[in-house]
Amino acid sequence: MTLAERLHEEHIFLNVALPDKPAVLRFAADAFAKSGITADADRLLEELQSREMVMSTGIGNGLAIPHAFSDHVDTQSVLLIRLARPIPFAAIDQRPVDLVLALAAPESDTSLHLQMLARISRVFRDADALRAIRSAQSPETLLSAVRRAEERISPR
Repeated sequence: MTLAERLHEEHIFLNVALPDKPAVLRFAADAFAKSGITADADRLLEELQSREMVMSTGIGNGLAIPHAFSDHVDTQSVLLIRLARPIPFAAIDQRPVDLVLALAAPESDTSLHLQMLARISRVFRDADALRAIRSAQSPETLLSAVRRAEERISPR
């Protein structure tokens, strides 16, 4: 399963003004609820917050990947939030975050979830992909940039 197959245009939010990490996690939980991924945004928010308390999901280079397993989620889902301004996220490199890929997965889906985390990490290490994602003017062009990056790292 590729990232582009899990990330849909309606789950791409560009230039969102959020002040801090708690607001980002709330936005992600609410977006998952609005799209029908979970019926319980508050519970998913608690699960995202719990994961952040273990260790920040800010992996460096301006990217964070908050994620949670939930018994309130039926299928693995991904959303991308490109922030209007970078925010502190306690990232491993101490740099602020401007790209957030949030994942929600069923509790029984750990292996697929780990595969998706690895795939995201590989795609977002690609400097060309990062430039294209950060400059995309629409969800469609951003998703195309993700597809191109995935094809470079895993040609069919």
